Amino acid sequence: MQTINVSGNQQVQFYNYEHGEDNQPGNPQAPIHSRSPAGDPNVQSEDGRNDSRIFKDRWLTPLQSRFEALSNQVAGVAGNINSLSGQIGGLSKSVDNVQNGVTNVQDKFGDLDRSIGQVNKNIESLNVQTSQNQTSLGNIETTLGKLGPKIESTASEVTGLKDFEQWVKQNGGNSGH
Repeated sequence: MQTINVSGNQQVQFYNYEHGEDNQPGNPQAPIHSRSPAGDPNVQSEDGRNDSRIFKDRWLTPLQSRFEALSNQVAGVAGNINSLSGQIGGLSKSVDNVQNGVTNVQDKFGDLDRSIGQVNKNIESLNVQTSQNQTSLGNIETTLGKLGPKIESTASEVTGLKDFEQWVKQNGGNSGH
């Protein structure tokens, strides 16, 4: 017995009725018949129940053809889903590549931030050195300011020595010693 669900979920059961002479060697097997669960009130079976018999060639072949067509459509849809899944997988890889590119750009900006930070530290260091240099120049100016009067005093002394030297020349550089 074989049970197949057809439109409306009505089950159709197929039986192979064996009649005496049909089962003899050389005779083809009896045709497969079906009986719907609801039965047909106009047909009585041998056991007195209402029965509906459908010959295989008349009803089963179109049902089987429709089932095969639907099965092929389902296989086509499954193929499309698999294809779409492959495309989604490819898209996912593309998104991963974009994310990697964004991460690389972020890393480069991070490196740039670190470089800018280092430049800022170098500028601060130069500012400190400039401030120290200004202090040193101020100290030099102070020192020069202190040296100025000493230089003037030394110049006066030199002038005095020149005057003395000239006096010595004028007064006879030899005093007889």
